[in-house]
Amino acid sequence: MNQRAQRQLRSDLAWELLSTADFLEKVSICPDTGPLKAAANECKGSGGDHWAYSVSNLILRLDPSQNGFPAQLISLDCRLNMRVCGLCSILNCPEDPMTEVAIDVMLEGRTSATARRHVQAWHFDRHLSDVNSTEPILAHPRYHFHFGGRGMMTFVTETGPPCCDSVLLLEGPRIAHAPLDGVLVIDFLLSNFVGEKWRKLREDQMYKRVIAASQKRNWQPFVKALLTHWSPQANRIGWAASDIWPHLCQA
Repeated sequence: MNQRAQRQLRSDLAWELLSTADFLEKVSICPDTGPLKAAANECKGSGGDHWAYSVSNLILRLDPSQNGFPAQLISLDCRLNMRVCGLCSILNCPEDPMTEVAIDVMLEGRTSATARRHVQAWHFDRHLSDVNSTEPILAHPRYHFHFGGRGMMTFVTETGPPCCDSVLLLEGPRIAHAPLDGVLVIDFLLSNFVGEKWRKLREDQMYKRVIAASQKRNWQPFVKALLTHWSPQANRIGWAASDIWPHLCQA
């Protein structure tokens, strides 16, 4: 891939981030889209064959009328932090589309009865197995969600009993999922926590164009790699299905 094509690809990725910022402003979900705009500038400024961006403390205002505990939330916010990186030369190829993904999702809810924060944390990342590791062998999909993570551990440690004395936080399980970048993780969160506004966005042709472009870039090689596990005729050059989903067995 020549330098012109690399610049164009980074420009396309930056455009997706800026477009997502515009959509969030349009439906009044994000009070400050500055972190996404900064990420777009960082992506455009990446050098060589690389593209990369970070999003720091992006706040999404979610729908507090969720079923769960505690009941009667008056607010529900999502604090989103992430680092996403890749190589221009591997995009649109039958390979893992990224080289680094680390996404922290912290949900913070408040009730009318107390000013105390109620939190839930999720972590999504890209993992590469270490063949020399001495840790126990556990299923560790290449891309996965993990409930809790360091954010939840920190909160529980700081808060302590009595509100957290019955909480159980473990190392796993890690739930396999298709790769997520900055655009796709925001769409994922909107689809789960602001359904009506998400459906309205999905009626916007430009929004669908942005999401479809990211899905094709990140999910097409994911799906094709899984296909090779059951299809002897499929091209096995590229991403191994066992990296995506270590639970798969070949009898």
